[in-house]
Amino acid sequence: MKPFAGGSIARISLTIVVAFVLTACASKPPVSIPKPIITSIAIVPATTPSVYYVDNRNGAIGILIPPVVSLAYVMENRTKTRTLTEKLVSMKFAPGQEFTDAMTASLRKLGYTVHVLDDLSRMADDPDNIDYEEVTYSADALLHLYFSQVGLYSPPWTIDYLPRVNATAIMFVKGLPDALYYETLYYGADAREGKKWAIVSDEAFTYSDFEVVLKNLDSVRAGFSAGVTEIATRMSEQIHGAIK
Repeated sequence: MKPFAGGSIARISLTIVVAFVLTACASKPPVSIPKPIITSIAIVPATTPSVYYVDNRNGAIGILIPPVVSLAYVMENRTKTRTLTEKLVSMKFAPGQEFTDAMTASLRKLGYTVHVLDDLSRMADDPDNIDYEEVTYSADALLHLYFSQVGLYSPPWTIDYLPRVNATAIMFVKGLPDALYYETLYYGADAREGKKWAIVSDEAFTYSDFEVVLKNLDSVRAGFSAGVTEIATRMSEQIHGAIK
């Protein structure tokens, strides 16, 4: 039998060492990082959307030539969006303030001290673009609230308009590289029943056509406000769960 060459002996020794190290590592319990203690939250308040979008996808789409349909629907949606926006602005609808107030109330009810950063400097053309490292606050965590969309949606399979309120919250804790909470919740048109990120809207806030929408603007506004409140309640509970 040939004796082992020097290189073979070295490889065998290395294999034994590696196996020993891996066994030792495997026997150690995983290191658990304790959750930070959070009793106070600073809120970057939600801003009110500058546009309330109307997205109408219903109609006899298959009958017309696709490019014509596309252009017609774009123009129709643009006109309806402008009309709805003008109406809600004239009613002084302020969902940003409503969202912030509802989140503040919900979090305080859960036992947190909440401070709203009303004096935060923002970019005029992009107020939700926040450099979190530049925000000064003394609370344990920083929570940013914002809308991705507020408006009405009419899907292809129905002529009805449904409320669409999609809102996001992202929460950072000093010393942690990743967000402790980062979720978008969907109320109304984009909701899917049974999902934790979804809240199905009340059928009372469904409208058969855009003329009905314009005749029931108080109801439309109430539907958006209901969505904001329900999102705030669900979101604050999820944040509390993430903290605990």
